[in-house]
Amino acid sequence: MKFIHTADWHIGQKFYDHDRTQEHIKFFEWLKTTVKDNSPDALLISGDIFDVANPSSESQSLLYNFLAQVTYENPFLQIIITAGNHDSASRLEAPSDVMRLIRVHIVGNVKKDCNGQVDYDSLIVKIRDNSSKVIGYVLAVPFLRPSDYIGTLNNYSYEEGITSFYSNLEKKINEINKDSLPVIAMGHLHAGGAEISDSERVIRGGLEVVDKSIFANSFSYTALGHIHKAQKVGNCDNVRYSGSILPLSFSEINYSHKILLVHTGEKLDIKDISIPRFIDLIRIGTNDNPMPKEEVLSQIDKLPNKDDSLMQPPYLEINILFNSPDPIFQNDMIEALKNKNVLFCRAKSYYPDSENQDSGQIVHLDKVLEITPEQMLEKAYFSKWNTELPTDLKDLFSHVVEDVTLLD
Repeated sequence: MKFIHTADWHIGQKFYDHDRTQEHIKFFEWLKTTVKDNSPDALLISGDIFDVANPSSESQSLLYNFLAQVTYENPFLQIIITAGNHDSASRLEAPSDVMRLIRVHIVGNVKKDCNGQVDYDSLIVKIRDNSSKVIGYVLAVPFLRPSDYIGTLNNYSYEEGITSFYSNLEKKINEINKDSLPVIAMGHLHAGGAEISDSERVIRGGLEVVDKSIFANSFSYTALGHIHKAQKVGNCDNVRYSGSILPLSFSEINYSHKILLVHTGEKLDIKDISIPRFIDLIRIGTNDNPMPKEEVLSQIDKLPNKDDSLMQPPYLEINILFNSPDPIFQNDMIEALKNKNVLFCRAKSYYPDSENQDSGQIVHLDKVLEITPEQMLEKAYFSKWNTELPTDLKDLFSHVVEDVTLLD
């Protein structure tokens, strides 16, 4: 059985207010070619298809046009889509009956019977070869919410609930899989030990994390989504995140996004296929080495002008080191960028570290009440700029305090 594992498409996502429709269009064109070249039996998409629960009509058209085209060009391809935490499960699942006509199986919600018991059979998808012979199974598990767990919240913690869910699903597939065919589990969750980027957050302070052991020894392969960096989880070669298809933050500037081509057999074969960078990311200065404002303006001046460049404008982040307040620098920067062939995203400000930080000792309230507004400003200014408060600012602030005191 051969399949492609991908996830976290985030169709409709804006990168610092820049529309990414063209990037997604180019990705779908590239993916169609990649599917054609590799002839997989299935394409698995493990959640976060859209970036928001209420995607635009344009975002939905991008998805459904791709699905129609790729299944038309590959008559035996099966596609399994599960909902992520960014998706509206019901909205994603709404066209599922029509989608099955073109071999696209969508699972948004966990279905239950009239007694509130999970319908595990509805999560099991048979994968067939070109002769319609069953060659494996996919457990199409979407992002699980508390109402999806077996039992009640009083009986299960998050990890216990997820573990119980997959354990019961494993028992069900073992009853069906008499020929010991490959079983691929899907999931959209945070597995313990996975490395995260700054484009994602850990839900509930890290409480919603599950141990990778619930997958490693139970299934042939586990196709995970939710974490944006492609990786195997811990030392488990068969438990993988494919990562997001596009960079979702500047922390991914040197990171290659990818999809995974997986071939089950006597030995599990996993091949990384790198996704082209459709719009580049560039920086002036870095988090570790921000540039002084003079150098920033010099680097901006070296950027190609809009009229002189035929290249696709890259996304730009600027990291600036300030040694003193400069209220007009932002206007200078915006003016310098006006005719440059870049997609400006953000400017991050950095300040010199103070060499004389407080010890952190507790100060009695009576002492706090003795501190004057001028002293507080001097202390705050020194903490930020590591230098004394300028006399003109000090005098100006004193006049303000005096005026406020008279009004009071």
